[in-house]
This record gives sequence, C-alpha cells and structure tokens, in this order.
Amino acid sequence: MKNSDLGSGKYTDVLNYINETYLLYPPGLVESYSNSGYNILGHLIKEVSKQDYPEYIHTNIFTPLGMSHSGFIMDSLKNRTRVYSGGKRLTEYVYRDIASGGIYTDINDFTKYTKGLLDAYHGMNSPLIQTKTIHEMFTLQRDHVLIESNKKGLGWFMLKNDSIFAVTHAGDGAFGHAEICLVPEKNAAAMILINSAEGETLKRNFCFNFLNKFGLSVSDIIPPQVIKEVHKEIKPIILSDDILMKHAGDYAQGFSFLTVSVEDSHLKMVRDNRHYLLKALSENEFVPSEKTEKGATLQKEDERYCFIDFDDFHILFHKSENSETRLGYKLNPLSSLTLRKKLGEYEHFGYQLLVGDTKFNGAELSLAENRVLVLKLFTSDGAFTFPLNVISDTYAVTSGLGTGFGYTIKFAENDEYDILDFGGITFRKIN
Repeated sequence: MKNSDLGSGKYTDVLNYINETYLLYPPGLVESYSNSGYNILGHLIKEVSKQDYPEYIHTNIFTPLGMSHSGFIMDSLKNRTRVYSGGKRLTEYVYRDIASGGIYTDINDFTKYTKGLLDAYHGMNSPLIQTKTIHEMFTLQRDHVLIESNKKGLGWFMLKNDSIFAVTHAGDGAFGHAEICLVPEKNAAAMILINSAEGETLKRNFCFNFLNKFGLSVSDIIPPQVIKEVHKEIKPIILSDDILMKHAGDYAQGFSFLTVSVEDSHLKMVRDNRHYLLKALSENEFVPSEKTEKGATLQKEDERYCFIDFDDFHILFHKSENSETRLGYKLNPLSSLTLRKKLGEYEHFGYQLLVGDTKFNGAELSLAENRVLVLKLFTSDGAFTFPLNVISDTYAVTSGLGTGFGYTIKFAENDEYDILDFGGITFRKIN
C-alpha cells in the first residue's frame, strides 16, 4: 500500500516495494489474484518494448481497435464519470497501479475490445491478438497449485462444465465496478460499468444472470477439491501421542485462529469458541464430535478434518458433504524475546492511504493465549485483527490461506521508536 496513489508513486515502483517484503507462501501452494503481479507485467512491457505502459496500450490496443474514448488518467479524457456512494459524489482516488486498474473506457469502446477478442478466438482477422494466443489464454490452467479459489485461464476467471465454458474478468476500485463476460463458443458477451460503491452486487448478479442463460452456474467456477477421498465408514483407530502431536498447534484463519491439542490420547480442537473431540480414521483424517449445551456428545458423521503437508506448511482442511474449507496452517511458535519487547500500542505516521474516507489510525501488537502474535489495526472503518506467522525478529506475515489479505509486517527501530510496517503503512510505538 506504500505510495499507492498516482500522486505519490508510479507503477514501476512496485517491483522494488515487493523486493522489500517476505514471500508468504512457496510457489505451488496458494493461488491468489495479485494486482502487484500485473504491475510487474506492466513494468516488464515497459522494459521489453521501450514504451511506457500507457503508450504501449494506446499503440497496440486502443488505436488498432478504434477505441477513441479510452485511456488513462493522464490522457485528460473528456466526459470521465464521477464516483458516488449513497448518492453522494466522492473525491476520486487515482491509483498508482495503472497496469492493474488504470484504464477508463465507455461501453462502445468496451464492445470494440470484446469484438476483437471474439474475432481472434474464431480465427478471424483481429488487430488485437493471435488466435493461438487467445486459445491458450482461454484454456484452464492448473499447474499443480494445491489451493485455488477459482478456475482460471491466463488472466481470465473461468466457468467450465462438461458442455460449455465462459471467461470473465471483474474490476473493483475506488467505488467503481466493471465486469466482462465472454462465452466464446457462442460468440456471446456482456459488459457492465458502474460508478457507485453499492454496485458490486448488481455487477455480480448481472453477469451470473447472463451466464445462466448458457447453462453455467456459480459451481462451475469452483476448482476441484484438495482432499479427493475420505473414509465412508467410521471406524476410529488409536494413534500414538507422537503421531497426534504433529497436529497440535495454532492454525491461522485469516482474522482468527483455532487450537488443536492432545489430551487423553485424542485430538481436541477449539474453533470459534466451540469444543470438539477428533477421532482418528487415519493418521491425517479425523471425524469430529461436539459437546452440546446439555453435556451430550454429538458425532458429526458427515464431517471430516484432514491434515496435509506442503513444503514446511502443515495445513488443516474441513470437509462437509460436498464442500471443502481450508481452515489454515500451523503457526510458528513465538519464541523471540526481541518481538515480545515490541508488544504494545502504536500510532500511525507517514504515508496515509487515501481511498474514500478510510484512514489508518493506529495498531496494537499483542500475544493471544501467550503463544500467538496478533496485530490489531484501527481504521476509520473499524478494527481488524490478524494472527501473524512469525518468520524472524524482522518479519511476520498475515496468514490466512488465500483470503485476500496477504501482507508482510516488518519490524524496525530508530533512535526514538520501535516501528511497525504493515504492507507499506507505518506505525510507531507509543507505550
């Protein structure tokens, strides 16, 4: 978030900012859509073509397609819309990240772009892209990523079933919303542009209503489940404490954490203030039982908790009938005396994020259950809590698997203050 408005930074800054952060996950573990990744691509275009990204887009997309009412904020476009929330006009926030969300267009130009894509897909002459390239873009990409949030092509979200597929791409930022939906084999498309904060639901419903006409539904965007098979019959086995102990620990869930412990040669779990006994069906698969308010034990026969390992990550999944939820991974224990000294309250200083009315006011670093390092951020929109995975005395990371909140926390100090950096927003300790 450092210098994220166009007045403070430029898209080519992003590469160096990323180099100052810590990699959250090893390649192949988590797929998560990345605006920063698109800014790296924009930077790459500049390096290879020797043209600035906006100039390249004008030369290779807008001009060949006749998109004369499209451009970037620096193009001084006429009739550029305002943005609204609750019927009130807002101050527009202009993003630094023009390679991931800086294009302005109207519905007629949007249609020209869409026609260029569909013409190329069907082998017709298109100044936009080659047929073989767009076919590759519209091909489902798996590449053995363990945890995915949705099906994807190259740069496109995909809905696919046994008979048909569609590709979509949506954008949301600074109270504006847009989406394009293509059903290439039917030569069909729909686009929507919205300039109000309340438009996200309208955008989503518009596109799914369009896709439903072609036999596609929300379920067609969901990728295959990670846990392929579980035991159908419940035949609990006894595991040694040594085997059980590899599962014991705290598991981050994005904004909270759950705890697994070993008691009386069984796993016990506390999740959302509810207590479960986990009976082993194998070394990594467990069926839960929950104590009711009346003291009875209710076995949840259609649910499973499954543990898997990827690299150094020990990950917990919950399965229920046909659904699967990734609950989190086991956190590193906090053993550093240096970080314990940094616990306390912090005030914001330096660069302030300027989107809408949101402001960062302060932060608090604390220790939950005397084990888990927790960061609480105070903003004008409320307070947000993140359990942290400790990497070193210098770094910690937010730790929800693909929740969309992947941030590096950097610890530093100067002659006066302990300093906490959250994704480029800085705070200094006040007690």
